[in-house]
Amino acid sequence: MPIEYRDEEVEFWNKLIEEVDRSKKGLTIENIFLEHFNLRSINRLKPKDFLELYLKTNNNYERWLIKNLFLSLSKFKSSYLHICFEELRGLRKEDLIESIWLGAFNLPSKTLNNILSERKEFLNYIHRDLKFSAEFIEEKLAKKLNTIKNYPIKKKFNYLSDITFIERRYILHELKDLNTQDIQKIIPDLKEVYLGLAYYLDWDLIKPDNEIDSWIIEYFKEYNLSKVKNIKSPKVEELINTKNKDKSTFLEWYYSISKADVEKDCKCLWIDGLGAEWFPLIVHLIYRYGRDKGKFIKKKLLTRVNLPSITKCNRYEVKKIEDLDKYIHEQNPYRHPDDLICEIEIIKNIVEKIMDSSNEKVCIVSDHGFSFLCTKNFDNIKRLDISNSKHEGRYMWVEDGNYSDDMYYILWKVDEGHCQGKSAIVALKHVSLKDTPYREVHGGATPEEVLVPYILIETKKDEINYKVEVITTEIKITNPVLQFKIDPQPIYAPEAFFKGSLLKISHNKERDIYEMDLKDLNVGEYEILLNIGSKKYPIKVNITGGFKERDLL
Repeated sequence: MPIEYRDEEVEFWNKLIEEVDRSKKGLTIENIFLEHFNLRSINRLKPKDFLELYLKTNNNYERWLIKNLFLSLSKFKSSYLHICFEELRGLRKEDLIESIWLGAFNLPSKTLNNILSERKEFLNYIHRDLKFSAEFIEEKLAKKLNTIKNYPIKKKFNYLSDITFIERRYILHELKDLNTQDIQKIIPDLKEVYLGLAYYLDWDLIKPDNEIDSWIIEYFKEYNLSKVKNIKSPKVEELINTKNKDKSTFLEWYYSISKADVEKDCKCLWIDGLGAEWFPLIVHLIYRYGRDKGKFIKKKLLTRVNLPSITKCNRYEVKKIEDLDKYIHEQNPYRHPDDLICEIEIIKNIVEKIMDSSNEKVCIVSDHGFSFLCTKNFDNIKRLDISNSKHEGRYMWVEDGNYSDDMYYILWKVDEGHCQGKSAIVALKHVSLKDTPYREVHGGATPEEVLVPYILIETKKDEINYKVEVITTEIKITNPVLQFKIDPQPIYAPEAFFKGSLLKISHNKERDIYEMDLKDLNVGEYEILLNIGSKKYPIKVNITGGFKERDLL
């Protein structure tokens, strides 16, 4: 396709003519382009190469040349970049980036399969590799996302990239109306569009090494789902009213969990405010960022802290990372979903820094968690009026004998730690001792306030060759679940892929069997790629006939 002449582009034509006069390769735009950018062959170039050239130059003539050559090449007519260049009227970098972001929303949905994956590749390259800011696009993107509001959720995910704040807010809004079972079903898809949130919800694959009562895992699974949906689930309410019914029921589970026993000879890092709700997220992130650096988790536990669950009673004489706790204390008020999005990013940034450190042995400890369920959003009407209480009414120091146990709080004599010997009344449930808090709080005795992760990380090259034993390679489409064992127990969480798409894996700890969900595959033979750390293991599977229910999502 020849370049169309436009009067407003005369200066570019003049520069092109100057290059033609100097050219040693012949009078074609391809040759002018190759000579100008010191390249050997057009055939080796891909759309992403043109995008890179366009975004890295600050010269308008060069951008004009890149755009027009690309549009003249018939082999790129099916590329999404071709569509974006065709629609481009200016030559600013931001104009092209905006076209890549928004152009897909104007195209018929039936033609978008390959285009959307190419679009996502471009966006990741622009914002993650080249570090362009995406803030300028968020307002316009929010309007475009509103145009696909009637699509099924998995179809909506095709338009999302996990790059902008507005996309993350959009996803949390979409999950709000789904039931628990449907959210669990889409976690593998969620990993493609909001990895941090998917990790936050994934209690099935990531479990602590120590023996923890099953109700505690169930509690946090429901708690995290509740936080995502900004509700208090009936299951959380039932468990808190049963397990924290009174002092005796609380003591039964509280003392069954040990405190953190910090390893010797390790660099100890104290993440202030890191409660057990963040356990799957931080473990997944350590696996993800650590595997290429030879860092792996040797031990991952849930541990208890001293009551009241405040820093004063649980401090460590080690380096303290205050980013999360500081953010919580500055909430005014708690805002859903924005605060959850920011908290996930804070923890992600903390883990990245830890993984970049040169320490051979690192342990992560914490002093308390915090609870979003104590806030005004959840019908926690003022039931008590204990005026001298601290931390928005989560505890109060008292003299022995002034108070006795109540359905909402317990009298506690601190038996260990920095506050040993002091007495306090401590909130037992999500009802606080005085006014209802307006932000996330801590100090009380709920599981999310008193249980925290303890994680030991070591640097060691993973030289283990794992044995992957598939229990049966032929499975029915009516129950398309592939069961397999891994020996020895892997130090990384295994991940499975089919043609680049992530598949859901769960682990039955009692039977030590992994289960891979293949429900989106039809009858036929497939090769699945199982990744364990840096090691890759192909698995062949045959899905045989029958029929299954359609996935309504």
